Amino acid sequence: MLHVLRRVYGGKVDDLNTKGSRRDLPLSAALVERVRALRKGDADGWIFAAANGEPFTPGNTCNRLR
Repeated sequence: MLHVLRRVYGGKVDDLNTKGSRRDLPLSAALVERVRALRKGDADGWIFAAANGEPFTPGNTCNRLR
């Protein structure tokens, strides 16, 4: 299960707007193992992070794909 508890908006990390925004997303056992491998043992870290450890921002990610 993936628990969505925070967001990145406008390049800033923030709490979700409402309790209703929290999500529990079911994941297959194989996907859970892949995500755990990506986290490299950091249970509170970002799954997809920039070199400095901060989360990717949508604008920056789109610019890199061009």
